[in-house]
Amino acid sequence: MEMDNSSITVPQSIRSLLKAVEDGEPNKVQHILEQNTGISVETTDADGNSLLHIAAANGHEEVVRILSIKGASLDRPNSFSWTPLMQAARYGHENVALYLMNKKAKINVTTAMGITALTLATYGGHTKLIELFMNHDVLVDDSESVPYFASPLAVATMQGRDDNLRRLLKKGIPPDQCFKFTNWTPLMIAALTGQLPMARLLVGKGANPNFKNIQGKTALEIATDCEMKEVRGYLDHKTTDKPARVSESGESIIAAVKKG
Repeated sequence: MEMDNSSITVPQSIRSLLKAVEDGEPNKVQHILEQNTGISVETTDADGNSLLHIAAANGHEEVVRILSIKGASLDRPNSFSWTPLMQAARYGHENVALYLMNKKAKINVTTAMGITALTLATYGGHTKLIELFMNHDVLVDDSESVPYFASPLAVATMQGRDDNLRRLLKKGIPPDQCFKFTNWTPLMIAALTGQLPMARLLVGKGANPNFKNIQGKTALEIATDCEMKEVRGYLDHKTTDKPARVSESGESIIAAVKKG
């Protein structure tokens, strides 16, 4: 994570501190804080990232330790409601995340967009971090529908990471967990993006091919409309609630109607 302070008017001592934290210079960080007692350990950059946010995002464990000892808030949100642990999760810094969790940083903080540390680890494809969170009793939303699109299950499907998808399903998340405002499921995401292995895995774990979104479409229809032939061929054998057949070749319904 790079820091841009070019447009921020701040004292040189604070600029030096922010740079030392970003660059991972623990001795310099400690020296500046000790020599400038008026500088708060909660000093932030333009995006509301505290020193601890910056150190965590860059994976500087020793700087994180120093800031923690000096009383830095472990759960302070930045301007986007991300905590230092979420920053570590996004960039895949396992050691920093483990240190913060051992210091009792909150693992289940959720932003207004429904983003958690687990979501960010999933987005980054950080398998070891996902396992770490699972082993620390991370809470997962196991409801049938969620009020945010970027759920860990949806993100894992979009990323095409079947290993991470398996871990999340094993944790108890329903394979048909949908975004409640559109009724889109992970299987529909797999159909949209043409990811046959993900579609197979989801159906194998109990995803319902006949599930319909708010537009009344199944994953099969989405794969057909998007001309994702492999996924369409697979779902064609799994879906029983089908619309009137237009083409056996995988041509989209919309394209066939245009042709007459």
